[in-house]
Amino acid sequence: MHKDKNLELFRYLKPGTKTAGVLEFGPDDSIQITTLYIGHKEEQYLILELSQKATEALTLRKLINVDIIVRAITDTELGHIVAFKTNVLAHITSPAHLIFLRPPSSFATKPIREHERYKVRLSCEVTFDTLSLDATLVDFSVSGCGVYITQQSDIDVGWKIQVNSVLSEYLDSELIYNVVSKKRQGQGWLLGIQFPEHLDMSDELKTLLLEQAFVAGFV
Repeated sequence: MHKDKNLELFRYLKPGTKTAGVLEFGPDDSIQITTLYIGHKEEQYLILELSQKATEALTLRKLINVDIIVRAITDTELGHIVAFKTNVLAHITSPAHLIFLRPPSSFATKPIREHERYKVRLSCEVTFDTLSLDATLVDFSVSGCGVYITQQSDIDVGWKIQVNSVLSEYLDSELIYNVVSKKRQGQGWLLGIQFPEHLDMSDELKTLLLEQAFVAGFV
């Protein structure tokens, strides 16, 4: 990587930054891992620490020269998402599970928009009247959300429902979820939900959404 470009990447990437990686072993063989950015040695390598879960998933795998896509949420004032592709230079297991990466030749970055529609994959419970269904929250924004259901139900456009998920503690318990669309998708239905008015999202909620989108591999 060009030296100036290198410095720009490390302006975004600070030691201790949570990162997510996808190791590409082959066309149909990839593993998603959670890592922590430890630091770098200029023009030689970057160091990531593998989480316990990542370490277990990679047991007996040969990592040297394997391609990896790395994404990170940075804590610059506005917040940016940084992504780059490189490959593994070395892997050590003691005193910690670390992978050393070649410096990437380029990287991409984009700011996090205020009214971002966060793509997520969160288990949730949809309730209406006395019935409840297991569902998946697939996106979320200040104006509404998308909920995917696989169980047959009477829920239709015009209905008001409740959606409970890990986000609920950051939302008004009286929040009304208006169903404004229902589309057949795969084995189920995608419900488009509109809120009565734009939400005033707390920083905690934005951070949680961004982390969930990140974990799901959508940013």
